[in-house]
Amino acid sequence: MLKLVPKQERSQYEYFTKDYFTELEEKVVDMKANMMDFMMASPAKGSETNPSSLPSTFASSSAHDEVKLPKINIPQFSGDYHEWTSFQDLYVSLIHNKSTLNKVQKMHYLKSCLSGAAEQLLKHIPITENNYDTAWETLKQRFNNKRIIVNTILSRLINQRKLTSGTTKGLRDLLDTTNECLNKLKNLQITVESWDILIIYLIVNKLDQESHKEWEQDLGRLKISELPKLEMLTTFLEKRFRILEMIQQPGSTLSNSAVKQRTFHTNTVEHTCAFCNQDHLLYTCKEFGKLSVEKRVEYVQGARLCFNCLVPGHSVKFCKQKSSCRRCGRRHHSLLHSTWNKQSGNYTKDPVTSAPPSDNKEDIKEEKEDKIKSILFLTSLLGGKRC
Repeated sequence: MLKLVPKQERSQYEYFTKDYFTELEEKVVDMKANMMDFMMASPAKGSETNPSSLPSTFASSSAHDEVKLPKINIPQFSGDYHEWTSFQDLYVSLIHNKSTLNKVQKMHYLKSCLSGAAEQLLKHIPITENNYDTAWETLKQRFNNKRIIVNTILSRLINQRKLTSGTTKGLRDLLDTTNECLNKLKNLQITVESWDILIIYLIVNKLDQESHKEWEQDLGRLKISELPKLEMLTTFLEKRFRILEMIQQPGSTLSNSAVKQRTFHTNTVEHTCAFCNQDHLLYTCKEFGKLSVEKRVEYVQGARLCFNCLVPGHSVKFCKQKSSCRRCGRRHHSLLHSTWNKQSGNYTKDPVTSAPPSDNKEDIKEEKEDKIKSILFLTSLLGGKRC
């Protein structure tokens, strides 16, 4: 094709514009490398294979081996600086320093281990023997930046999420992430042994209020002139999340009582009107009170509310509130009370129930008592459901 098509006409052919030759060449080299791997891993019957000649990615087997070791897989490197050090150490040990592999095979393994930004970096480098050293150096020049790697680790250490409550997972993740970051800094030959007071300050400020209080009480055994060690904080966090693991297990009586207590305090302060979404109970809603009795009944039916307490989740048959209509004593709310008009043949709204709030002291006192009863009932009802 190169001889048949002049250079000035090559832009007219898809073969040249999309570089099909290079793409096909890479596929052929990949296929050749795969065939060589298969042949080395599966020797012919009756032939003897030297275990040292096999690549390290395959489990070695011999007549003296009693256990077949699993295959070691190199993790994918996506271009994250946080992952570079571990990827580099594993790749160099298993592939790069393996003398039994030629450079074509190493190039194949290298490109198959990359994804994301790292894959894009070597995308236009064909798989050839001469290109392997160039590709590996290009990858190291981009990602083996010690300053950026250290900054990434420190950023992860410092910017951990502050805990709002003492949970097993939150405390465990905080401790594990801190230890992971410190170990990675040690692997980069950075001295962190004298960082105890700094790390303690960072981690304690990420604790929830209760855990922080427990930590300060735990430090009471130290002298005033004595500073805590990081080992003390590590021991404290491990002990605390183990205690929380026992408390937060399903069926634990301590866990159930804690949930009940939190549910009670939450439900006593949150009352949202189902009709106007304001912070009050439905029966005190002025907009709902302006409706006719028939419209109120239609709304309560459509919203599937209890006719007696105007709360969702149950019918009047299963309502636990002891109060009933003040006008007739039946099991419905006073706002839903209506009387039968024999002359018109219709239900009419009760003039007292639908009237604006009264200035009479007795009526005001009665409304306040009903409101208090409704709030206490609503609290116990919702709290019992969650627990």
